[in-house]
Amino acid sequence: MPRTLVHFIAKGSPLSRLGSRSAAAAPPRLLLMTDDQRLADPLGAADRLPAKAGVIVRHYACAGAVRHGLARALIARLRARRIAVILAAPSPAHALPAGLAGLHLPDKLAAHGLLARLLLWRRAARGRWLCAAAHDAPAMIRARRLGCALIVLSPLFPTASHPGARGLGARRAALLIHRLAAHRAPGRAPAGSIAGKAPAVIALGGISTLSFRRLAGCGFGGIAGISALPGMKWRRSGREKPKPRTGDGKSRRPPVCLSPLSA
Repeated sequence: MPRTLVHFIAKGSPLSRLGSRSAAAAPPRLLLMTDDQRLADPLGAADRLPAKAGVIVRHYACAGAVRHGLARALIARLRARRIAVILAAPSPAHALPAGLAGLHLPDKLAAHGLLARLLLWRRAARGRWLCAAAHDAPAMIRARRLGCALIVLSPLFPTASHPGARGLGARRAALLIHRLAAHRAPGRAPAGSIAGKAPAVIALGGISTLSFRRLAGCGFGGIAGISALPGMKWRRSGREKPKPRTGDGKSRRPPVCLSPLSA
């Protein structure tokens, strides 16, 4: 990826609130996806993420014990920086790691998997999230009905993870997000979900400096990546003007915008 190009995060977009205090209780909007083939050092890659980002532990080709062990190692390593660890396709034979922030459901698991156990885990404590992978509108709507806080939509553009796949593209992705926002699931909102609000849709697949710009205005709430994110350097991109002082004489700082720079 060229060194001179910069990911631009527009003011006022959900991405501009990465790293803000107001987003502390919200799911992360910048996600590193681990991959047993394309990311040889997930621990080192996670170390280069900004605070309050997230890591989805996939490693689907590994045994459940290995995947759970990697999640525990990441939780211990990243806890101080408040980087959330989300485990994909948890093994029913192993206990879920303590300190886990969320569970990620691959598309097929979200349709047919061990959902009862996952939903009970999410309901057992506040601040736990469900995240789901989606490739089309039915999968996105299914994820909303399950009460997912995040939907990882892919592939947006051609990527090594989906050889030969054309990708959804910006226009089709925008239509899918609009359809999701317009959908209203029957009955009460699932426990742990945000009533009346659609999940944040995260862009995955071929996300580069140039392709990211094409997603402006599509309605995405964040970005995810495998090989691109670890090579980026993160900086504070400036602050807005301070808000008026409060009654105690203290001024409240506005959210800090983070801009990823190509390494």
